Amino acid sequence: MTQQTLALKTVNLFRRLAKLWEPPTKLTVSEWADNNRILQSSTASEPGPWRTDRVPYLREIMDCLSAQSPVKYVSFEKSAQVGGSESGNNWIGYVMDHEPGPMMMVQPSVDLAKTYSKRNIAPLITSTQALRHKIKDSRSRDSGNTTLVKEFSGGLLVMTGANSAAGLRSMPVRYLFLDEVDAYPADVEGEGDPLDLAIARTRTFNRRKVLKVSTPTISGQSRIEKDYLESDQRKYFVPCPECGHMHVLEWANFIIPKDSEGTKHPEKAHMVCPECGSIIEEYHKTEMLAAGEWRPTCAEKIDKYRRGYHISTLYAPLGFYSWKEIAEQWLAINKDQGRLKTFINTVLGQTWGEDTEVIDYEMLYENRRTYYEADLPDDVLILTAAVDTQDDRLEYECVGWGKNKQSWGIEYGVILGDPRQPAVWKSLDLWLTKQWRYADGVALGIACACVDSGGHATSEVYSFCKQREYRRIYAIKGRGGAGLPLVGRASRSNRMKVPLFTLGVDTGKETVVSRLKVEDEDMPGRCFYPTKEDGTPVKGYDLAYFKNLTSERRQLKYKNGKPRYEWIKPSGARNEPLDLRNYATAAFEILSLDMEALAAVPRAKIARIQKPAAAKRRRVLSPGIG
Repeated sequence: MTQQTLALKTVNLFRRLAKLWEPPTKLTVSEWADNNRILQSSTASEPGPWRTDRVPYLREIMDCLSAQSPVKYVSFEKSAQVGGSESGNNWIGYVMDHEPGPMMMVQPSVDLAKTYSKRNIAPLITSTQALRHKIKDSRSRDSGNTTLVKEFSGGLLVMTGANSAAGLRSMPVRYLFLDEVDAYPADVEGEGDPLDLAIARTRTFNRRKVLKVSTPTISGQSRIEKDYLESDQRKYFVPCPECGHMHVLEWANFIIPKDSEGTKHPEKAHMVCPECGSIIEEYHKTEMLAAGEWRPTCAEKIDKYRRGYHISTLYAPLGFYSWKEIAEQWLAINKDQGRLKTFINTVLGQTWGEDTEVIDYEMLYENRRTYYEADLPDDVLILTAAVDTQDDRLEYECVGWGKNKQSWGIEYGVILGDPRQPAVWKSLDLWLTKQWRYADGVALGIACACVDSGGHATSEVYSFCKQREYRRIYAIKGRGGAGLPLVGRASRSNRMKVPLFTLGVDTGKETVVSRLKVEDEDMPGRCFYPTKEDGTPVKGYDLAYFKNLTSERRQLKYKNGKPRYEWIKPSGARNEPLDLRNYATAAFEILSLDMEALAAVPRAKIARIQKPAAAKRRRVLSPGIG
């Protein structure tokens, strides 16, 4: 070997060594996802390799989370069906493989965090070749791979819920993924706002990254809206196929055509250009999205460290959620306020502006009352009951339910006496076994009842309900606060081991009040109340009832600088009718019935299967209780 050949080989050797020692090429999050991410059929409607070109509006959002980006805080106010959570999942994979460090993901609750880990994070790891060797098998000893903790070289991912103060203060983190922040509780275990507790975990890292993603909820109360409004408020501008004008896809420009007879055709839904007025068909969307760009709409709040993004389902790629489906959903809503709120939040990605006007109880008294020919109108399919406990009485209501959650007041009354005395409960038990009749003589009894146990004669309530569990008579306890479900899981963690349901009373009151506002007799949620044929009040539904039913007001309050809505009862006012309708609604939800199917069952058979003896024997209609 000549000296020249030896020198050449030595140079090549050093070149190869130098290449090995070179730092890896820095990828952006979107590049990493395009190179590595594989979507599984169990978690995605379009399984296979991830393609950012399919959802081009996510590229900039993800790339703000890349190591080379100066952006530290990203807020993403979004609708459903736009892939928002997947941008966070791609970021998790990027951190594990490409830019390791301590990371935390927060879901609204610990249970949701566990579910998210199993349904999203586990498939992310197993289907992505670049990640498989980063996380040890959970079955191996000391693997560092549990449901809520995933250890990898150079870092770890901790997953927790916004309802766990211990989880939120578990460790300092450089990366923080806050998902569905509008569903977080206002306070966690008395330690403050969970959002603040989580963000405090990042303070020791100068190069921190925080991603907040959420569908918005109520205006003035929405966390993601507040964060977006404090940012540069970026929107995705797309070009008109005809004139090239860059504009935002907005609901005001969404058209559902109708024919000469006034019939609307959702299959022909389209947009119109706000500049030239030309029709934009949905098939134009792919090219429009590809040519689109994010633009800040609030110049005075431009900050290189903070960005905010907003997008609606109108931008969903072809094959996700079509304009036809959006139009059909809109036409189905009509005047149903509950469904309209969901549409505004989940399709348009906008907050719901709460209506806070006072309900005129005298007008409600005049407009909601209807003459029932018999005890039960023919449209009633099931009966539920509610009982409110006071120091000197029990108040009760029986409510009939039909299709589309329409309701009929059947009877409202009071049992006077100290609830600590057996005679009072004997009178209540007698009423709860009462039968009401249709015009054809068929009788119907109460299928489920909720009895308030919060604060008055709790032991007596527990004892009464425990002996009558087979009749679906359940103890309940109300809990205030935004975002709580109307009916939580039943628990036996009490001294008598009685099934106790926790009710989200604020959610329930919102539901009741929104239904009181439904005016059209054919609309879902419409409430009816009985009168005599001449209009005289009957069965306890007099003017005083309606005054007390509407006594509470929903007001925006600030606590520790945080906005929240609270139900306020004026001094001296009575609110038992509102509470009782809330409890009766909860009893209906506990049954969780298919009312369309029930409507097809012969009336006499419905009456038979609700009898206590049948329920005790076969557990008909009974919910599962742990």
